Amino acid sequence: MRKLIFAFILTFSTITLQAQLFEVPILDKKPANQAEYDVMEPTILRCIDWLNDTPLSIDPSKHIEANAYFMLWLTGTSRVNVVIDGYVLNCAEKNPEILMAFTMGWTKFALEKGETDNYKLALAGMYNIVNRYKNNPNSFKKDKKLRKLVELNDTGQLDNWLKEYFN
Repeated sequence: MRKLIFAFILTFSTITLQAQLFEVPILDKKPANQAEYDVMEPTILRCIDWLNDTPLSIDPSKHIEANAYFMLWLTGTSRVNVVIDGYVLNCAEKNPEILMAFTMGWTKFALEKGETDNYKLALAGMYNIVNRYKNNPNSFKKDKKLRKLVELNDTGQLDNWLKEYFN
């Protein structure tokens, strides 16, 4: 029993510590050119990691600020062009916040791997949706489409399901 309590305390303190590790930068002005956006990339990756790893219930206002910072960067950079197609919109009908999860997964994969193939980037986005849902199941409305994505992922079929939209 002591081990269980210790594990719980350790897990909770790690989550709380992680929530404090990332500070959303305050921008005095919008970046003026691509070079300024490029300089922001390491911070954007840390922002994505923080958003993905921190439960939605911890510091909701910081989530809003981090999402806004990420979107400001994404809408101005020319290095990443996210394509949100019908299969993603269809899955987001009841839970529009998964659009952000998809966008972050796509962006992280594009930046870290230098990937430009839309199928591979979309798959990274879909995996990020599934992970975000699994890490925050109580923060999402019940949705058969979202549960189906999780099931496809858990059975190793998400890749094949997504290929149908790219063929």
